[in-house]
Amino acid sequence: MRTDERKFKRRCFICRGYHLKQALFRMRKMGTVLMVQWQDTYLTTPSSPPAIQGRSAYLCTSADCVSKVPLQKGRHLAHALRSTVSLQDLELLTNTLQNPPTQTST
Repeated sequence: MRTDERKFKRRCFICRGYHLKQALFRMRKMGTVLMVQWQDTYLTTPSSPPAIQGRSAYLCTSADCVSKVPLQKGRHLAHALRSTVSLQDLELLTNTLQNPPTQTST
């Protein structure tokens, strides 16, 4: 894949496929809190956190990839974030991703 074809795409940390950024879950860890973002909505935090740049990991919304996250016990996510993922974070992530939102075409 050429560089210009990947310009606005991100790679899923499970299937390693390239997808549009808007069609992926974005996960990042700020301190001890794991945040999951879908499009412009944070799914795991009640208030909107400050816009701080940092290392993120992306997960596509396919059922296959979402179901593999708990099976990997957070190893792929921890590697992608270059951080540790606690069991509590993994449970929160699994509960959040069980019913993924439907994709909207823009």
